[in-house]
Amino acid sequence: MFGFWMCIALVPVFAGLALLFACMKERAAGLLAGFNELPAQEQLAYDRTRIARDNRDCYLLSAAAMLAGAIGSLLLSGLFAVAAYAIWLFLQFRCFHWDARRAYAKYKL
Repeated sequence: MFGFWMCIALVPVFAGLALLFACMKERAAGLLAGFNELPAQEQLAYDRTRIARDNRDCYLLSAAAMLAGAIGSLLLSGLFAVAAYAIWLFLQFRCFHWDARRAYAKYKL
């Protein structure tokens, strides 16, 4: 039961962030710590719409992983929560980077 609560608590957080990025579209790129630290002139050289869409998708995948982990741990085994957190950690390392310029290089116009 503990695994269920650990996963289900994060589902609305990730779903809310995905909804925020979906509603704000290209303006949501300004919410990203690495991106908003770049100079304003340099930010214009990046595809802000694609940045927001990719982050929205990453949050949706995180919400789906946590929801699957919550349902799996409630119905079958608490190990589903462990697997959900492992997937979430993989997504974190895949979606987020330390260096802003390298992280957003693929979005350069």
